Amino acid sequence: MSSDPVAHLPHTGPARFVTRALETSAEHAVVEVRVPVGSAYRSAREGGAAGERVPAFLCIEFGAQAAAVLVGARAQLTERPPPGMLVSVRDAEFARAFLDADAAYRVTVEARQAAAPLLIFAFEVADVAGHEVARGELTLHVELPS
Repeated sequence: MSSDPVAHLPHTGPARFVTRALETSAEHAVVEVRVPVGSAYRSAREGGAAGERVPAFLCIEFGAQAAAVLVGARAQLTERPPPGMLVSVRDAEFARAFLDADAAYRVTVEARQAAAPLLIFAFEVADVAGHEVARGELTLHVELPS
């Protein structure tokens, strides 16, 4: 299988937001995310403005998928990782209620703590200009191969 950590994400089709890994190390990953055309999260802008928008809470899923990329890169998996589950979100902050659905965003995720099978990550989502749009902490339940 591919050595690209994004290729190992279990998400497919309009549920996959990570388009590419920009950086991966043992403790952090930086990925690019986009909301695919046809995603159920896209909606028209208010007042008939051009383009579509997505709710900012989707940044939580952006962070979870970035964390999955980090988990796969750390384990140096050659196959899809075992299923994981988001079990907790803490201290989530959003700079605005909606995001431009057609824009790319940069997600940085850092490993904070591990008490197998629970893994805790900090995440930050920024627009292409580098402005933070969301941040928080995620806990994932992942049964890693031994």
